[in-house]
Amino acid sequence: ECDANLGVLMCASDDGTIRAWRGFGQKGEECLVTGWKCCPEMVPDPRGPGTVMHFDVGSSKLFVGGVTPFLRLWDLETERCSQMFSSGSKRHV
Repeated sequence: ECDANLGVLMCASDDGTIRAWRGFGQKGEECLVTGWKCCPEMVPDPRGPGTVMHFDVGSSKLFVGGVTPFLRLWDLETERCSQMFSSGSKRHV
């Protein structure tokens, strides 16, 4: 369960993985809540931005892009991709 009301720290890595942590404010209480591959086609590229994300608190949606020609909209309540948009670009978004 990834309930944003309980305080969650989200981080993205350059391989297209997102991880959510809870308890990040207390030493020794850190706990991985969830993690998933948000951009399965992504391959780490040292020249690119890696994974870029924007969290919309009001809707519990996560927008994700990066070294991929797609933008994805994730519903964090279900942890599922609700929409995928093609940028039409061969470069990163």
